[in-house]
Amino acid sequence: MDLEIVKEYAKEHTVKDCAIYFNKSYDSMQSYLARHKIKHLPRDYCGKENGRYEHGMSNTRLNNIYMNMKQRCYNSKCPNYKNYGARGIEICSEWLHDKKVFFDWAIKNDYKEGLTIDRIDNNKGYSPKNCRWVSMIVQGNNRRVNCYITYKGETKTLAEWSRIYKINYKLLQTRLYRYKWDFEKAISYRIGKHYFFNGEYRTLKDIASIIGVSYGCLKSRITKLGMSLEEATKTTKDLRYKLSKNN
Repeated sequence: MDLEIVKEYAKEHTVKDCAIYFNKSYDSMQSYLARHKIKHLPRDYCGKENGRYEHGMSNTRLNNIYMNMKQRCYNSKCPNYKNYGARGIEICSEWLHDKKVFFDWAIKNDYKEGLTIDRIDNNKGYSPKNCRWVSMIVQGNNRRVNCYITYKGETKTLAEWSRIYKINYKLLQTRLYRYKWDFEKAISYRIGKHYFFNGEYRTLKDIASIIGVSYGCLKSRITKLGMSLEEATKTTKDLRYKLSKNN
């Protein structure tokens, strides 16, 4: 950390604010300030002599959101700087120079605990026109790194598909991109568990009974021939012949 920058910043901020801004733990930041005899605002400071603190929200979650927003946009040592500041993502001047303006906007635009700030256009910065308060799920779906997949006429993110078919996101991702499975097989193949069939999750034995084939035959089609569940549930002579040759 640049000592002069820390001194300047600490003049108008608490230890907690400094820790967030400089990406340090509270204890580490407190120790650094004490070691260099740097003056900072007290923990419960909300003095009216300084307009920036009249809101009395220095120790709130909303203030942490604001500080983290500044950190990822302007602190090159922040782990997330590469995804924000390095890409040219900035905070509008009215918010950057007066956090009270940001707090006022947040309250008027339905901020509440549990929501997070989201940029509508991921290539633009933080401003009243480009920001909204959303749940973590909605924000996750808006990330620029998301992969969209179209299946049966519907386009959704991989995370949304994983929730719909109740399959672990990482497992689904691995099947698609490491093992190169097609999407149908990736969402339907359930080792020792259940398969999504005719609108419900069923065991392989139940499905075999429904389509009129033996459990061993159906299992072999999936595990040995590498068929998707949709292919494996087709009972044709060609499939039986192909299976017998494989054995």
